[in-house]
Amino acid sequence: MNFYNIKTMIVSVMVLGMLSNYARAMPEPENNMTGTNKVT
Repeated sequence: MNFYNIKTMIVSVMVLGMLSNYARAMPEPENNMTGTNKVT
């Protein structure tokens, strides 16, 4: 049970990290591109 608990925690942390990384990486270039396009 302890191993299963630790494994679930690690998997959930990895998934959350990947999702947050992907969510941060997606809008950043779009915002930067639109911002520079709008500014210029």
